[in-house]
Amino acid sequence: MYSHDELKSLYGFLRATNEGNLKNMLVGGKMTEVHLRLLLKVVRAVKEDEFVTHWEASSFPKVKMNAGELVLKETFWGICGEAGSKVGLLSAAKKAA
Repeated sequence: MYSHDELKSLYGFLRATNEGNLKNMLVGGKMTEVHLRLLLKVVRAVKEDEFVTHWEASSFPKVKMNAGELVLKETFWGICGEAGSKVGLLSAAKKAA
């Protein structure tokens, strides 16, 4: 689970950074170029608060998806979270004691 502030920060970072640099940072391991393209489609299609809502609900806005993207829906948000954590864009929220 990630905090709202971190997800909003990630959204801003994804909007402001060009695709080539994002590809160099995030693609690797489980995160593929197809994951990145779908993530950018979602970011471009929604506002910041909607992005946070979709991330937390593991849902998707109405975006056109190709067959390669459709098969990613089940594990997409988890893999994006792992990739963001790996490069320091996200960190797991601490649970209250």
